[in-house]
Amino acid sequence: MIKGVFLQNFMSYEDAYIPLTNGLNLICGPNGAGKSSILLGISIVLGQSYTERAKKLSELIRWGQNEAKVTLVLSNKIKDGKKLFPQFKDEFIEVTRVIRKNGDYKYFIQGRRFSKNDVTSAFKKIGLNPDNMLIIMHQLMVGKFSLTTPQEKLKMLEEAVGFHSYRENVLTAFKRLNEFKSEEEKLLNFLESTKSTYEFWKKEYEKLLRKQALTLKLNEVNKKIAWLKIKRKKEDLTKLLEKINELKTKKAIFENNLKTFLEKIDLENLKYNEMLNEKAFKEEKLLHLLKNEAELNVKLRILNILFEKFPLNALEVASEIFNEKLLNDREAYELKLKLENEIQNNKKTVEEHKLRLKNLNESINEAQSNLINFKVAFEMEKHKIEWLNQEIEKAEALKAIEEGELKKLLNEAEKFGAEINIKEKLSDLLLEKKTIEDQLKLYLNVSESIEEVYDSYAKLFNKLKSKAEEVLKNKEIIQKELKNRQKIWSNILKNFLKKLSEEYNFILSFLGGQGEIKLINENDIEKAGLEISVGFKNHTPKSLDSLTQSGGERSVALIAFLLALQRSISTPFRAIDEFDVHMDPRNREAITELIISSWKNREEQYLIITPGELNISDNNINNIHVIIVQSVKGLSKVSELKRDEN
Repeated sequence: MIKGVFLQNFMSYEDAYIPLTNGLNLICGPNGAGKSSILLGISIVLGQSYTERAKKLSELIRWGQNEAKVTLVLSNKIKDGKKLFPQFKDEFIEVTRVIRKNGDYKYFIQGRRFSKNDVTSAFKKIGLNPDNMLIIMHQLMVGKFSLTTPQEKLKMLEEAVGFHSYRENVLTAFKRLNEFKSEEEKLLNFLESTKSTYEFWKKEYEKLLRKQALTLKLNEVNKKIAWLKIKRKKEDLTKLLEKINELKTKKAIFENNLKTFLEKIDLENLKYNEMLNEKAFKEEKLLHLLKNEAELNVKLRILNILFEKFPLNALEVASEIFNEKLLNDREAYELKLKLENEIQNNKKTVEEHKLRLKNLNESINEAQSNLINFKVAFEMEKHKIEWLNQEIEKAEALKAIEEGELKKLLNEAEKFGAEINIKEKLSDLLLEKKTIEDQLKLYLNVSESIEEVYDSYAKLFNKLKSKAEEVLKNKEIIQKELKNRQKIWSNILKNFLKKLSEEYNFILSFLGGQGEIKLINENDIEKAGLEISVGFKNHTPKSLDSLTQSGGERSVALIAFLLALQRSISTPFRAIDEFDVHMDPRNREAITELIISSWKNREEQYLIITPGELNISDNNINNIHVIIVQSVKGLSKVSELKRDEN
């Protein structure tokens, strides 16, 4: 994996190259020589930002210099013929990290500038995470590991053995579940807040529907009223036409009567005039008769006077007066008798004429009365005709008005639709209209725009409701998926830890101890953790921590755990600094042999740093690449121990 490391002006190194081989690499040398700096340099290139040695990376630059460089010479080939950095065809590449005093930390690959993410992402794809203590355990981290929580231990283990994807699957499902829960909560809260608004607008919309229903009902009533008014107006027009026809009929009758009376007047007037003429004639004749009677009476009286007072001269005078020769008294007497007889006959004739004249006067009076009556009747008929003309004129005018009103009513009624048959009474309809109008007053301020607002909120509410149901459904699906993923994660870990625990306990048995590795709080991935327990000298194994076991016991347990874990870790490089801290010589020797034997003939690189002297058997010495670091005049110097030496 790592062919070598160049350190330039890095910590105690001025310019050094540290070669590495596959399998086990052992770096040894006295304290303060610069052994740990090699692993720190490798970690910085792999992407580590925080170190126990310095608060800032710029503090790792050698004193008096402005810049430090750490370069890893790497094999660009990984498993299945793939390349670590596929953009380069080279078999070996150099990845450099430059650290400057001004805080500018740059990456270069084959001299070309790259971002930190480009570099670290490639390393993490093959499991190289410098912050994971199970992959790279720096100086003092042996003790620090025992202080980490079971949860942190478990996460490091999952990443180291490639199980982190199972956790990620669970966490992804858990995250999605929380997202759905959060979304559901938000939706429910929003739905609840929207519901009150929706309910308000729903009630307002119901008012609008009631208003619209009342309006439709009012329109229907108005339609009935309109067509009923037309019906009544037509009935009134029919009656008016009947009245006009009746008036015209009466007028025709009166005009005919007028003609009849005119004829009667003419006839009666003719008759009357004839009778007047006849009366004048009769009066003239009567006057003649009366005159004749008077003359006869005068003659008779004269004759009587003459014979009474002038008897001697009576005949002579009488003959002269009456122009009739009277010869004797007898003739005078006969004349007297004749006069008396004529007077009597004249009187009789006068009486007859008077009677006739009386009858004629009565007839004339009757005719005159008839004529007056006919004229009065004529005038009355004429007045009636004039009155009828006025009534007909009024009726015709009223008819024109009624027809105009009917036309208006038709125009209004046609707006409501076609004519319908109405059984209700107008008074009932008007009362119903008044009732509806009174009810509509309650909805006077209800706007038609409410429907649009309600529709908007109804769609939003139903959408939210549908979304909430969908989220609930998805949440249930995710809950099942989470449960399933958690079960898979738990089963895989438990099965793995069971085998790991057996291997761990087997390794401890060589060191006089016993122990167990198990999963705790397996039902809650956030609280789930890795518990490593150990016991020595037949003591019951107890959870590994900084108080229960001694430093040496913790170191032995940790190395046993790491050795048990090695075959399951897929990363091509791992390292541990001061693995033998706090160990007694016996345990150091036993652990060393175990480490060497477990890495015999393996391709993966393992870097071990120790300040102590290791007693390595002749059988194992050729299986180790030994690097010796010494401090010469404040600078770290590196040399290799050739395998054919010693």
